[in-house]
Amino acid sequence: MVRETDGLVRSGQGPLLWAPSIAVRIQEEAPAPGAVRCRTVVELHGDLDENADFGDLRDSLRGDVAIDLSGIRRIRSAGIREWLGFVRDLPQVDSLVLVGCSVPCVIQLNIVHNFRGPARVESFRAPYLCATCGDYEVLIERAEVSWHRETLAYLPVDCPRCGEQMEFDEVPDRYFQFLADT
Repeated sequence: MVRETDGLVRSGQGPLLWAPSIAVRIQEEAPAPGAVRCRTVVELHGDLDENADFGDLRDSLRGDVAIDLSGIRRIRSAGIREWLGFVRDLPQVDSLVLVGCSVPCVIQLNIVHNFRGPARVESFRAPYLCATCGDYEVLIERAEVSWHRETLAYLPVDCPRCGEQMEFDEVPDRYFQFLADT
């Protein structure tokens, strides 16, 4: 079940939630094999800036939660402050994971202490470049690869658009630094 209206989210029968710089989409994901309950997936799209207000979203989250950050385009310092307050104070959340962390989110994971709060990083986007078609970024999931910082940049990654091999387009030690904490 998906509840969405471009920045306005109806949580059950409750009030509309509004985050002016961020569009929010909430859906229930079916339980994974062997899991007893489903998890709530929160997709965030837009800019994490001074207009980000997670108060109503914080109050609506319960149980197991995955926050999909693949739609975050830019992050500003005031947005970091709001984000840190949000991930540190989720009293009704039993487990929290971050999925699809965009490149700007990975940069913040590397430079801002406790950017992920109590969350575990389940997947992230990495800057791989295809010299053939120009496609950029690849999703890396924990289940697909052993996360060793030393080898991730050298993984053979095929371009999803043209099938040619992509090259890592960043300094590996710096980009994958956050994996030491996961």
